[in-house]
Amino acid sequence: MDSGEECDPTVSTNTCAADEVCGAVGTPVACRCVSEEVCGNCIDDDGDGLTDFEAPVCCAGSQRFVLGIQRGRLRPRGNVSKFRLKARLEGLGPSDVNPRVHDVFLQIRPTDFPADALCARVPAARFTQRGRTFKFRDPHHTAPSAKGIDALTVVIKPAGSFLSTSGRRVQGVTPSHVISLDVTVGFLGATITGDKRCAAGSHAVTTGSRGGFKFP
Repeated sequence: MDSGEECDPTVSTNTCAADEVCGAVGTPVACRCVSEEVCGNCIDDDGDGLTDFEAPVCCAGSQRFVLGIQRGRLRPRGNVSKFRLKARLEGLGPSDVNPRVHDVFLQIRPTDFPADALCARVPAARFTQRGRTFKFRDPHHTAPSAKGIDALTVVIKPAGSFLSTSGRRVQGVTPSHVISLDVTVGFLGATITGDKRCAAGSHAVTTGSRGGFKFP
């Protein structure tokens, strides 16, 4: 540990308290003791610029899959946005997730932007199941953590799963001058510690004729 540092992020143990970690090398909080990242609260607890399932501490290695956007749209409507998205979750199958057991998170961030435009959580208890299809419907917005999402469907298949979601008044910020968006879908089990999966990808966007963005 060099002079003036609170901790050393390159060693396995440091002088931080039990509920803190040493800021990662290359981040604004490097060599400072910061709160541990809490996976699932839509807050960048450790200040490294990555929230929840965007952070390797919450989702990395064999827990992480590739997300491919099939089509989507994000259009501002005052303080809310009209939103829809369809995506493929490559390699994510029945042995990996079950939305009746896992809360489903949707995070959208303009690439290189310091905060998520949207971080929404759909509780596992709100899904209904028919075969391999899991559906969430909330037209009256009775689930506050879903941030105004009207519908979200996950179809779990052995060769790869699919997600579709939409909302007319989603509580997300539609930023300006965006070239690409980072999209992350996270699955968090409520009963088993470390029971997390995610699918993530970055996707170029174009400006829509009525404002906002669409992709691909």
